[in-house]
Amino acid sequence: MDNLIFQTKDLPEASYLLARGRSLQNTVHNGRICWFIFDDSDNTCKALTDEFWQGKGTIDAKTYYDSMQRLKNAIFSQKT
Repeated sequence: MDNLIFQTKDLPEASYLLARGRSLQNTVHNGRICWFIFDDSDNTCKALTDEFWQGKGTIDAKTYYDSMQRLKNAIFSQKT
């Protein structure tokens, strides 16, 4: 994986990254799987995902919800 991007297929993880201000660059559909591609030029995505999976991240619930809705719209708006 290129160090300038971070990719995940996990919707809650991607929602957290988006809510924390990471820039969504693209979504890539591979059959029924949707990959979320984030800019990681500052190498912070790995630390943020570790924070998320360890339950140490804090984010406003509305911001997280809005981020998840935005990603769901990206998933379902693309023609596969």
